[in-house]
Amino acid sequence: MLLYNKNEFDKFEWVRELSKKKRILSYDGIKGISIIAIILYHLFPSYLPGGFLTVNTFLAVGGYFFTYKVEQIEFNRARRDWLSIWHYFKNTLARIFFPLLWMMGSVVIGLLIFDRVQLLSIRNDLFSGLFLYNNLYQISADKSYFVRMTEASLFTHLWYNSLYIQSFVLAMVGVLITKFLNLKGAVKAILWALIAGVSHFALLWLYVPGQDPSRVYYGIDTRFSSFVLGIMTAYMIPVLLNLFYKVKAKKILYYLIGIISLIGFVGMPFFVKDQQPETYYFFMPLYSVLSMLLIFSITVGVPLVRKVFEIQPLPWIGRRSYSYYLWYYPVIVLWFKLQRQFDGRMYWLYLSIAISLALVSELTYQLIERQRLILPFTTSFNWKEDWREFQLNNRSLWLAPVGLLLFVIMGAGWVMSRNDKPLTQFQLEYQLKQVQPSLFEIADKDERAIHKVKTKVDQLEKELDVTLTSKIETENFFDIARTALVQTSGVGEEVTQITNDNADIINEINALDPELAALVPDEVKLFASKIRVSFFGDSLILLSAPNALNVFLNSNDLGVKSLQIWKAVGVLIDWISTGEVNDILVFNLGTNAGLDDQGMEDLIAAAGDRQLFFVSSNSAVEHRDSVNQIIKEYANKYDNVHEIDWYSYAKDHPEFYWEGEGVHHTPEGADAFAAFTAQELYRFYNGQVPE
Repeated sequence: MLLYNKNEFDKFEWVRELSKKKRILSYDGIKGISIIAIILYHLFPSYLPGGFLTVNTFLAVGGYFFTYKVEQIEFNRARRDWLSIWHYFKNTLARIFFPLLWMMGSVVIGLLIFDRVQLLSIRNDLFSGLFLYNNLYQISADKSYFVRMTEASLFTHLWYNSLYIQSFVLAMVGVLITKFLNLKGAVKAILWALIAGVSHFALLWLYVPGQDPSRVYYGIDTRFSSFVLGIMTAYMIPVLLNLFYKVKAKKILYYLIGIISLIGFVGMPFFVKDQQPETYYFFMPLYSVLSMLLIFSITVGVPLVRKVFEIQPLPWIGRRSYSYYLWYYPVIVLWFKLQRQFDGRMYWLYLSIAISLALVSELTYQLIERQRLILPFTTSFNWKEDWREFQLNNRSLWLAPVGLLLFVIMGAGWVMSRNDKPLTQFQLEYQLKQVQPSLFEIADKDERAIHKVKTKVDQLEKELDVTLTSKIETENFFDIARTALVQTSGVGEEVTQITNDNADIINEINALDPELAALVPDEVKLFASKIRVSFFGDSLILLSAPNALNVFLNSNDLGVKSLQIWKAVGVLIDWISTGEVNDILVFNLGTNAGLDDQGMEDLIAAAGDRQLFFVSSNSAVEHRDSVNQIIKEYANKYDNVHEIDWYSYAKDHPEFYWEGEGVHHTPEGADAFAAFTAQELYRFYNGQVPE
């Protein structure tokens, strides 16, 4: 346990004392475990659903050391050392920018050689990532961090760089003002605590339960609080050490703080989920506080906490955490494009990701972060000094033409980049347009007017929760005549009529979708045409269920783009309240962010005593296997819950999914999905239409 003299903390002298001590490995260790948690969150979201929380730890640690640095700069009414402030900002920007430049440049070179088409849709991602406004761009473009609707961007993760540098600039202004006013440490701590409270209030105000939380996850206004709590920690430590200086039991108190914060820090990522309202109302700020307390425990020297974070390789990874951060997302996305080739051998995919990530991260750390690759203009903003050192270092002269060639290729890739719509997104939108024609595709102008009015009335009914229209029951004279004919005909005529009716149904299905009809036996067509099914789910249902309705003639569907299990419960309840949901429900959920126990329990409870059929996933998403495992568990747990094992049927048919995207069905896949579902329901009910 570290011991300090009371007078040492009066004017923040403790930071100078710490600077004389040996490097504390625990600070690296906490960064190491944090980057590991973030990577595992993206690879295994069902096992570590709260791994994203450790982003708060990075921000808190960043705010803490930011204060440590700025407080050593002289800035008061008598003297203001602007030059030192400028050097600190420039060096911080260089540490962020140049490894980022090399990572993005390397990816651009790779795309230029192997996947040039992808360059045509990522210009905004490139520029917003490199010039550190990616979080603002993603908010303005309504992009999601949590949902994979089409191809994932290779640079989605660069929102953090932007958030960090924005926090740095805002905090610099605030810290310099408090230094200029010569406020005491306790006053500064209280002031920054209030600022953190304002930021968290913005999160509470802007977060909407049931909607995608990316807005509050990306926003500087809602995430600034974590960085600020790190600043507050730096000012609170001397205050607390002074306060407890003469308390005999202070070591016990420090131990309790350290143990409680360590347990919470390690435990929360295993149960906190990224879509729960409690996460944004409570768990995210709590995790920032726990990170703050861990920093305190490491600083004052709680042995247990320090020893945990000094376990290798945590400090070793922590020193390389920025390089790992830069590369983890592109490496995972690129490898997961090959996911179908690893079916049944996923451990090889994860091993490939781990080896690739370690390799490129180590190269970036050694060559760029540690500046062992000496090329002018590419590792720091001290260009004159770089050029002088480059000229003196004869061993690096051969790198000049190589470096020049690389930058020419990088530049060509950047020039070629555009903001065209990705091919897979265009294909999906075209497919959606086919199954959901727009208002302007209604040929007759009178029908268009009627459709427009009806749509507006339906919208008003939903918003106002009132009934503005009602159906007028009219007598169908053809039905009356048909009934009379049946009642007066003999048995032979009835059989003939039934046979004719069945033939008409089969002919109707054949005419509606010949490709689908060819996949379905006639007896299954008759069964499916009579059974009443409701299809419910995400964009897979939105795109594929309309095909299924060409054989399920008495059924309906509700598909919602990017629907996740947590929001699905409320959507299903609303649909049930309309009276349109049939007694057989077919679900296709889990593509977006997976499934979990609480969501499944709530969904099953909302569905009541209906027969529920969950379609297993074969989409190329990281959490596919966990989704299918949860479906099997609940099919065994409840008598009215069943699995439609689409995964086993479709895994050997890559043509069922769009190439390069691997998530949504192609038209061929949509027909296969409809045919397989019809045959599975036929088999389950033994061909007998349930009453």
